Amino acid sequence: MKRTVIAVVTLSGALALAGCGSSSPTTTAQPSTSVSSASTGSGTTSTTSTPSAAVTPGATSDAAELGKRMGAAMVAAKSGKGTLSMSSSAVNLTGTTQFVYTSPTQADTTASMAMMGINLQVVSVGGVIYMKGLPTQLTGGKEWVKVDPKGTDAMSKAMREGGSTAGDPQTMVDALKGGTATVVDTNGGNTHYKITGITGIAGSGATGTTGATMDLTVDSKDLPVKSVVESSGTKVTVDYSDWGTPVIVTAPPADQVGTMSAPKS
Repeated sequence: MKRTVIAVVTLSGALALAGCGSSSPTTTAQPSTSVSSASTGSGTTSTTSTPSAAVTPGATSDAAELGKRMGAAMVAAKSGKGTLSMSSSAVNLTGTTQFVYTSPTQADTTASMAMMGINLQVVSVGGVIYMKGLPTQLTGGKEWVKVDPKGTDAMSKAMREGGSTAGDPQTMVDALKGGTATVVDTNGGNTHYKITGITGIAGSGATGTTGATMDLTVDSKDLPVKSVVESSGTKVTVDYSDWGTPVIVTAPPADQVGTMSAPKS
């Protein structure tokens, strides 16, 4: 059971890399819904970020500046989708996610993922994470369990102490500070960077460690196409798609939500 709890904490970190969650946690007591703005005819909302300047293999730049451009492009696109996988000595998971930015520092998300034989549904609204699929002895018999960064239960405290800031583009910028982005290659308007010299990507389960590397591919508008983060035996891969496609995120009914608790002996 302890491994399950550890895996769920790791899961919330993986969602941070997918652009999900909240940087300004607030309690959401009642069900609510987030809807992205309408997409363009091509299915991708145009962004206001400035496309990267012409690059050549081997060229280097400030990784934090790249992160800043990417964050702005994500917020401008308003919504997107992704598939993710995470592997480490403790847990392996795969999943899909959809997310919508409700403000420059706030994104809500819905995700489905599988790990350790458990199929989880995860919804994040206003910084509060709701999970479905955990053993009922952990959820007080409820279908869903709530993890609130402002909560006093053990799981909420662990999330808060972990410094989760999922969904805030600034998280990526801060994580890349001090790093160097080197162009690996360009293809079809996409640019592939190798980012080194960073101390760990926030939420990856490797924050604060040394030797983290990131392979990041962005399109001509600086929207992420794919990211692969490796640090201390943990590898997180996220493939992004459908930028600007409308996304709806709804919190589960309050009467179906419990609070994470330790199983009774």
